[in-house]
Amino acid sequence: MDAAGYEAAVAQVEADPEAYWRKVAGRLDWITPPTQIKDTSFHKHPFHIRWY
Repeated sequence: MDAAGYEAAVAQVEADPEAYWRKVAGRLDWITPPTQIKDTSFHKHPFHIRWY
């Protein structure tokens, strides 16, 4: 990735992070493709950050 590609990726992440990471996930071979990209809860119980 060159500097221009990096700047484009940063702009995509800032505009729509879930769409960006869905596109990145599409580059991988999955037994079962992800149906949810991000699952987060910042409450004390249950605190969790899950990707894919």
